[in-house]
Amino acid sequence: MSQPESQLSRKIIAKIRDRGGFAFKIQGGPTMMAGVPDIIICYRGLFLGVETKLPSGQVSQIQKHVHGQIRAAGGTVVVVRSEEEADRLISAIDAIATRLGLPPAGPQRAPGVSKHRADTN
Repeated sequence: MSQPESQLSRKIIAKIRDRGGFAFKIQGGPTMMAGVPDIIICYRGLFLGVETKLPSGQVSQIQKHVHGQIRAAGGTVVVVRSEEEADRLISAIDAIATRLGLPPAGPQRAPGVSKHRADTN
């Protein structure tokens, strides 16, 4: 992932964690399945994959294929291209969760897990 996309991913993760959600970055590598979303989020009871792209970035064919597999299995994958889109996504999740009567997000760390350790991904 390019540096600006990495920065966008970090900002999205911080926004979710600041609101009490759970989020982490998928670290690519030779043993990682190609095409999986960059970030996994669980916020307000909704679990989704987020692919980060710059406004000019294109979703690759393998990413489209894997995203399609996730959607076919009932999952949610979104492509976010800016902080503003991330803010709209979070607002949309809040609206859906509120309509469904889901509680606000709670603390993301399990008892006994330090902030430093929880924030390493």
